[in-house]
Amino acid sequence: MAEIEREEFEVQVKEVPSLMVALVECIGPYEEVGRLLTDLFRWVLIHGGKVASYPMATFPDGAEREPGEGTEYQVCIPLDMSSTVAGDRDVKIRELPAANVAAARHEGSYSGIGDTYEKLLSWIQENGYEAT
Repeated sequence: MAEIEREEFEVQVKEVPSLMVALVECIGPYEEVGRLLTDLFRWVLIHGGKVASYPMATFPDGAEREPGEGTEYQVCIPLDMSSTVAGDRDVKIRELPAANVAAARHEGSYSGIGDTYEKLLSWIQENGYEAT
């Protein structure tokens, strides 16, 4: 059986523009992110929103906290600027400011995303950046 060659881990530093997002604030384990993103994506479509880009999660505690039951994070769906969807009790519509980011692509099952996140955090530290 032939061995599958894997691409080397690659990080890009890039400027991302401000984004209008549908956002849900959460507290819980990282394992819930996938399900919550699916629920939020469904909510956006049902409420007439137009999706502009890939879903994401933000982690206000950054690298300072070990993932677990009490982890704070936000799941976000970027919205097209022409979307007129309004938030509700659970879903907020917010603008994330433009930022310079270090980005890496995760390939594989969601259960392995922690490894990609750890590699990205290591790369950030090794290259003189700060995770915020």
